[in-house]
Amino acid sequence: MGGYSVQVGSLDVSSIVSQLMYAEQAPVRRLNSQISDYQSKIDAYNTLNSNLSDLLSSLNDLDDPEVFSSKATATSDKSILDASASGSAVQGTYQFQVDRLALYDNFVSDNVFGASSETTGTGSFDLVVGDSTYTITIDSSNNTLDGLRKAINTSGAPVNASIINDGTGYRLTITSEESGSDSAISVQNNTLTLSDGSTPLTLSRTHDISDVSELDASLTVNGLPVTSSSNQIEDVIEGVTLNLKSASASTVTLTVSNDTDTVKEKIQGFVDAYNK
Repeated sequence: MGGYSVQVGSLDVSSIVSQLMYAEQAPVRRLNSQISDYQSKIDAYNTLNSNLSDLLSSLNDLDDPEVFSSKATATSDKSILDASASGSAVQGTYQFQVDRLALYDNFVSDNVFGASSETTGTGSFDLVVGDSTYTITIDSSNNTLDGLRKAINTSGAPVNASIINDGTGYRLTITSEESGSDSAISVQNNTLTLSDGSTPLTLSRTHDISDVSELDASLTVNGLPVTSSSNQIEDVIEGVTLNLKSASASTVTLTVSNDTDTVKEKIQGFVDAYNK
């Protein structure tokens, strides 16, 4: 009707129809209103459920005895030594001097190769790692520098063999998977040669040490000498894990104390969750 009201005599038919339609839609409007109310309640219950879950979580945190026995550590020089402590640690102050870090043993081929695919001679050698011996055999099926690398890595020896270009050519390196003297490497009974079949293919340790014991970390704790095969030490002070970062002639002070900040944080978390 083009937006114009239709008059029939003195009656406004369009207005009457609109009013009748509006009246007929009253149940729909009531349902939409109820849906909106229910959705608001659902949202409110979901919020309450989430807040109660947070409250329960914060209460569980306070129920953990470790929270109130937790310890904090502080060192005077974290570039040399860092530490963490469990609840079983005893409060105290300790003096450290880190004389030497633990090393991963490493060997490199004395011979330089033009490519990783370069042919070598054949032969074998015993790769000794700690107390275990692994025989590496090179024959016509794997007599390349890369073949030698793969033979070592598939031997079961706890080492990683790699090929590195040092700028003069390609060299084989062998590095122990664990640090310390218990994982020291040695090469024995070596009959492996270069491609000419007569020149030995040899490997040498890269660390300048006089004895494999120097692969272990060395430090003093309150004047007592301590050695470790790892730079992460867990059994020197009960409940304390030490992380050695660098060697230094300086003395580092480690303080173990009650971790009041963590306790405050947990209590404040409970208060905030309860108020919420």
